[in-house]
Amino acid sequence: MGFKTITGIQWTNLELRGLLEDVDSCVYLEKVQKHLGLHPFHLTNLNEALREILNASLNFYDSELNGLLLAYKNPKILSPLGDILYDTCFVHIDIEADFYVFKPEIGRSLKGFVNKKGTKHIGILVHKAFNVSLPKPDDTENEEDWPGNKVKVGQEIRFTLDKIDYTTRLPYIRGSLNKEEYLNGCQPFDEQIASTYESEYNKSNNGNIKEECRAVKNKSKMKNKKIIFNYSDTEKRKRKSSSICELESELLEQKLTIEADKEREVKGKYFVKTITTKEKDIVT
Repeated sequence: MGFKTITGIQWTNLELRGLLEDVDSCVYLEKVQKHLGLHPFHLTNLNEALREILNASLNFYDSELNGLLLAYKNPKILSPLGDILYDTCFVHIDIEADFYVFKPEIGRSLKGFVNKKGTKHIGILVHKAFNVSLPKPDDTENEEDWPGNKVKVGQEIRFTLDKIDYTTRLPYIRGSLNKEEYLNGCQPFDEQIASTYESEYNKSNNGNIKEECRAVKNKSKMKNKKIIFNYSDTEKRKRKSSSICELESELLEQKLTIEADKEREVKGKYFVKTITTKEKDIVT
């Protein structure tokens, strides 16, 4: 057993500092103590062990932090000794680190980049990791009234949080657009940034189109395919068992016939022997 390779979203110190300075980011820096259980193989390299355990919690909801963990820095063990409890193999330790926590609140205004666009909703990517769905309101009478029709993939926009659900493994976040405020404080549309999101968008769209084409082809194949009805497995078993029974009964009948013939032959020999014996006695 070895340490896992660390992959995923990377943050620079400058980016994290910018999130803390942005009032609308809902990102906070907190120094918190946490309790961890180390597997014995973790003791070979404690620094790698802490990094692996903490990285497993990135971009997920942490009940102790009451938010979504974005990043961390300066992890350290508070005691040189660990505890082994209830005869288990895990070594329990206390650590302390600086955690960057994303704490979105309903009613707050957030900024993000459009990474998906459809006729009924648009998708927003917030802080490189969290997807937010902005559905089109049902009461929209005019198509031009909804700002979602005007935005482009890769454009930064502002939205309002309407719902947050942490019960699932990945958080469900939903928001809405304000016609007057969806561009306030957002950076101008950048072609270079947009190209990154557009490539990802096209990849996902192409994947969906390929899946739909494959499904249509499979349907057409099923329609054009000649179906030859055959016996079901149950019927096959019944026919097989009946044929076996017929064969067994035939063999049994042959066996009984042979035995009867043998018995008649033995009786005939005994009858002839008896007659010859009696004839001998008469002659004598």
